[in-house]
Amino acid sequence: MKKIIALFVLVTLSLSTFSQTKDLCARGGFNLAKHRGDVYPHNASKCGVNFGFTYDFELFNNLYFRPGLYFTMKGTRDKIKHDNNSPWIKRYLNQNEIEFPLLIAYKIKINSTYTIDFQAGPYCGIGFCGHQKHRPGSFKQRFFQRHNDGVDQNGSVQYFKRLDIGVNFGAGIDISRLCVGVAYELGFLNIGDFKERVIKPNCLMINLGYYL
Repeated sequence: MKKIIALFVLVTLSLSTFSQTKDLCARGGFNLAKHRGDVYPHNASKCGVNFGFTYDFELFNNLYFRPGLYFTMKGTRDKIKHDNNSPWIKRYLNQNEIEFPLLIAYKIKINSTYTIDFQAGPYCGIGFCGHQKHRPGSFKQRFFQRHNDGVDQNGSVQYFKRLDIGVNFGAGIDISRLCVGVAYELGFLNIGDFKERVIKPNCLMINLGYYL
């Protein structure tokens, strides 16, 4: 985890060298994340946050390559029962990722102030921490820490795989140096650490940005 955070800081500092141009954009906002696949029937969207940077490299007129670096919170929430006689338990699954989108953006300039853009491309996410909580109760387990017996004395458990790969597509509007965008991520890999279950992440991202 410390190595991943150090990498995030290093890349952020490197990107800051481009800050004299209107190409480096600092972005932040919130997510609505959910699992799809062999999930519990009461699976629902969970709120989270995202923040990071993108940089626009112009390829041709109005067409740009847009790599990025994000911290993003994914996961889901659902309700489970241990048996027919037990009460429903609300379960919150929080999965945190360092994410690297590699997008192609097409910009349509309306005038000197307003620009509309559309983006699409793959992303790669690396899970580095996460946990599940139960309500009511104080039950909590951490993810992404595998041990020989599956669970250690501190309650760490490997329920999900670290690697998350999928596609990102969305649109936004630039207002001078400000930008507002919405994107949807569709995960392709099975992130569930279960042979008998397939779990894939979905995530709606809404953020506000500023060109540095």
